[in-house]
Amino acid sequence: MIVNHSFIISKRRKGTVMYVIGTIFMLFTIIAYDEWGIMIFWGILALGFFSYGFFSKEIASRAYRYIDLIEAGYTKLEDISSKMGITEDEVKENINDILNSGMLLGIYYDNNTKEIKEIVSKNNKQKTKEEVKGKKEMRVRVCSGCGATVNSNDDICEFCGTKL
Repeated sequence: MIVNHSFIISKRRKGTVMYVIGTIFMLFTIIAYDEWGIMIFWGILALGFFSYGFFSKEIASRAYRYIDLIEAGYTKLEDISSKMGITEDEVKENINDILNSGMLLGIYYDNNTKEIKEIVSKNNKQKTKEEVKGKKEMRVRVCSGCGATVNSNDDICEFCGTKL
């Protein structure tokens, strides 16, 4: 599972900026208290920015709660809903929103088992096993000819060509 922290943080920052803009518009509303039309205009703008800011910050905090639960091993929908204290339908909707927005990468929601699963490619899995096996077999040796440290299984120094 890959967590797109920069996207989540930008959502939170965007929410804070919207709060500030909403506050400024609320001040304009208070200043224009004698003109009803202008007051309603600034009030609606302030309300819009406040609500957008609130929901942006709420989405970011909700994403981190789900990430913590998934990393702790709660991948079944019923387990997550019992931990969060909301219904399974709400959890499913929230997780789909988080996955579709790109906050979490490398996982998907399986409708059949009602579980969050990690995307695993067989080719990548085999390559990583081969790479790990190759890394374990590599030895560190010192060349007697040039004194260089050689990380390989070859019997010849890659720098000067001397047999090891």
